[in-house]
Amino acid sequence: MVMVRHFVLLVIFSVAFCARAWAANPDCDRFNRGSSDHFLESTFNARMSQAIGCNPPPDWQMEKPQLLSLRYLLDLPGGEESQILSAYYVVQSLKHERIQDATLEYAFSGYDARRLDAKKLEAEITARKLSPESATNARALFKQAQERNAWMIDGLGKMTNANYDYKKLFIEVPEAAAVAWHKFYQEHKDVYDLGTSIERQLSESPGGNRGFEVVDVKGCGDMHKTFKQYLASTQKGKLPPEIEQFLQADALGFEMLSALAECDALRGFKVDAAAEFKSVENGRIWRGPRTAGYWAALASSAEMEAVSHFAPPITGGAADVNSNKALAETKDVSERGVRIERDPASAKVGTVKKMGDGWVLITFKVEKWMEPDMECVDVKPLHFNHWGQNGQPVWDWKCHVAGYHEKKNEVEPHAFSEESVAGVKPGMIIKMQTGSRDKDPKVLGFPLEISMPAKTKKDKPKLIAFSGIPLQ
Repeated sequence: MVMVRHFVLLVIFSVAFCARAWAANPDCDRFNRGSSDHFLESTFNARMSQAIGCNPPPDWQMEKPQLLSLRYLLDLPGGEESQILSAYYVVQSLKHERIQDATLEYAFSGYDARRLDAKKLEAEITARKLSPESATNARALFKQAQERNAWMIDGLGKMTNANYDYKKLFIEVPEAAAVAWHKFYQEHKDVYDLGTSIERQLSESPGGNRGFEVVDVKGCGDMHKTFKQYLASTQKGKLPPEIEQFLQADALGFEMLSALAECDALRGFKVDAAAEFKSVENGRIWRGPRTAGYWAALASSAEMEAVSHFAPPITGGAADVNSNKALAETKDVSERGVRIERDPASAKVGTVKKMGDGWVLITFKVEKWMEPDMECVDVKPLHFNHWGQNGQPVWDWKCHVAGYHEKKNEVEPHAFSEESVAGVKPGMIIKMQTGSRDKDPKVLGFPLEISMPAKTKKDKPKLIAFSGIPLQ
């Protein structure tokens, strides 16, 4: 309790000090927040300003959203590392009196706490050319972070439970996952760096015009090409529900689809973006080593719970779409000026005609065909696939065609992005996400599945493409 009181007094002192800091510290103007539309830059400036003493830390009502925004920034793949921001994150995330109240945040911020490095801090102070006032505040913050981490490690070591090893759960497991994530990042650095580049372009685009002006996003074509190659090489011969589950549980698929949703929303292909967003919305959110550590702790906790049947010390739901600012903004952008239909439509292709500006007009035949009914069951014995956004486990599926129903076309012509319907020919069946808007082209579509139809109930449909990506 003495250390807790000391920590609280330090926080109170820092708040009082910040009231005079702006005028005294020349760095305060350097890290002025700027436009909140540029969310990566503004988050960096706002948290750095607080870390060096220019602005007071958030009150209790603002702590959680600011922690989420800082974690989101720090976990950006290939992003800038900062001992100052890491120390600030550790201090803010561990502002608790009881160890039990700090464990969930420590699953994330323990990554930063274990990498506090005084030499790197001094190098950063020099590289950023911080004022003496900023340097003093940064060093004091760094010391607080070390103290908070020592308090956390000591407390975890003293927590005893016959069913859970707390030091293993909140230190060893997240650390191993973080190390594995860095290895995975290096193996796929080109994909992650391209995704980060697209995310930065979204962040730097004029916020007030997002969704109302078409933006040329550099690297979008390369990401489309990379995703097509990846899906075609890993999902050939799979049924659509199995591919959907794969995308909800796969780290590279998440990174690629997230980037495609971001760039397609900015480029004006909003139904494409809405469909791509849906593919990742209900799956596991992948990001960086902090998020990886949390997921590993959650999975380890669930495994212990299955054996002990005691309530787990960590719960799901702490990393979802809403905690990813780029994806949350993408969802909003994809819906601005466009009405996205809730249910998909299916129709048989009649004609395919280029319209210009990256659009293709497809008309549909008026006739009947047989459409399959998919049935998926959990593989037995149960095998964990991924964590859903509700924090519940999702098991591996095995799917088959259970039957067919007759389908008749009643669909008007739709405009598709040229990239999404490459190779589409008359006679193919398109199951599509649809939308509409007031300007031309007014009726829009995105191909969720493209297949050759089953002629009879004994035939199987032949899946040609999924999410606009050829699988043949």
